[in-house]
Amino acid sequence: SQNFLPLDEETAYIRLTQFNGQAYYQFASAMNIFKKEGKQNLILDLRANGGGYLNILCNIASYFCKTSTDKNPAVAVADYTKKGKKEVFEASGNYYYDYFSDESCIYVLADSGTASASECLIGCMVDYGAVSYSDIFLSERNGIAKTYGKGIMQTTVPSSIFGRPDAIKLTTARILWPLSGNCIHDRGVLPEDGAHVVSENYSEDAEILEAWEIISAQKKCRENKKYRVKDTRKYGKSHGKEIIKIFR
Repeated sequence: SQNFLPLDEETAYIRLTQFNGQAYYQFASAMNIFKKEGKQNLILDLRANGGGYLNILCNIASYFCKTSTDKNPAVAVADYTKKGKKEVFEASGNYYYDYFSDESCIYVLADSGTASASECLIGCMVDYGAVSYSDIFLSERNGIAKTYGKGIMQTTVPSSIFGRPDAIKLTTARILWPLSGNCIHDRGVLPEDGAHVVSENYSEDAEILEAWEIISAQKKCRENKKYRVKDTRKYGKSHGKEIIKIFR
């Protein structure tokens, strides 16, 4: 989490820049701090995260498979159309309720640099109900708000076609979200899916703050709805209707 962000005491912020190197161990360490400090809600920043290794994705995704009861939920599916087969990639565990509760809220920050493994993670989170599209905040880049839209698997093949040692990347499969079978290749996650749009700002912190303002407003709305229900039970239906009008 970052102390300089004006978040409430229940919310933590984690920036994940890549799915390479020590990314999983650093993320796991951050989540242990999250749990130790008694946090409930998480802002996961995937802006400019272009992806990385599949095994690291599967490790990190194990924290976000909320509705799955499987020990190792599916994270993504490779659809080898030409070969007529599919391959399922599974999470290394299922840790959602070790860190979150049914009352927890998770939010994702993304932009046009959010690609490949990052988009797979978003798909996993959406399919398993850890987030909804309305929990995704897309920062504009050059007037466009979307994730990159890379939903394919590529294999690097050695080649000497140009008379010197070289390599060619071949597209071998489409990558599908684990439950819905959604493929976001050449599309990405878009505002029309229900995601929020955040104005581009040279200060990345300003984009976080704009997203936080929207999140805070949503939280107040939810709290008002809870108050509305309690008030109806206490005072009867007619008084409850008046409260509904006030908070609309």
